[in-house]
Amino acid sequence: MKAAFVKSPFKFEIREVDLPPLKPNDVLLKIKASGICGTDLHTARTEAKDWQTFGHEIVGIVEEIGSCVENVKVGQSVLVESGSFCGTCENCRNGRVDLCHDRAPNVFIRAEKENLTMGFAEKVIIDKQNAVPFEGVPFEEASLVEPMGVALDLTYTVDPRLNDDVLVVGLGPIGLMAVQIVKAMGARRIFVANHSRSKIRIDVAKSFGVEDVILVDKTPISSYKFPKGGVDRALVTAPPYVIPEVLDVMNFGGV
Repeated sequence: MKAAFVKSPFKFEIREVDLPPLKPNDVLLKIKASGICGTDLHTARTEAKDWQTFGHEIVGIVEEIGSCVENVKVGQSVLVESGSFCGTCENCRNGRVDLCHDRAPNVFIRAEKENLTMGFAEKVIIDKQNAVPFEGVPFEEASLVEPMGVALDLTYTVDPRLNDDVLVVGLGPIGLMAVQIVKAMGARRIFVANHSRSKIRIDVAKSFGVEDVILVDKTPISSYKFPKGGVDRALVTAPPYVIPEVLDVMNFGGV
């Protein structure tokens, strides 16, 4: 089978590779689509010191299962959960699986330890815990579920309330999905901030009914005149260096 490998800066190779026999909890997927994450770009730009596999926004069809796999069947369409948890540590047992430091073998760990393929390949081996069945959605759209999970995590953490004024910084796919989620949760006014060069993304945000678009290369966030003086909630999907400027426009009690 073929698999893509990356090495910084932006060097790529397509190689013929063999995958090992499945372990009892393994699921073999025939990959149908794989999204390109900002992390993949960082990896390609500077982080891949040696040749490595990459890609984690994965959807595919189950081709083979290990002897202990019961949650999916051969032929099913599945999403790949890109993180996993042990289920037995103190954090997991208290419902904070997001804080687990003893993760079960997920696609990243398996690939790192055993030199397996990841999303940019014809097939991938994952742990059964990472296989989530789905139906009724095209594979290309289903690959957006992984970044959509980030948008959901943002909104759950910020917890916008009815009639809040909300600022979303960054109009990548995660920011654009966050706009729609925040609107569905009852925000009164949604402002978005982005560089003016991303015209298509700005037009998409406008089609979602945002109150206004702040073009940060022309108007700094800190100098924008918000109707309430600032915003009640802010979701930042841009580099961390913008956070101090966002803090300057938060209303009292804002998140």
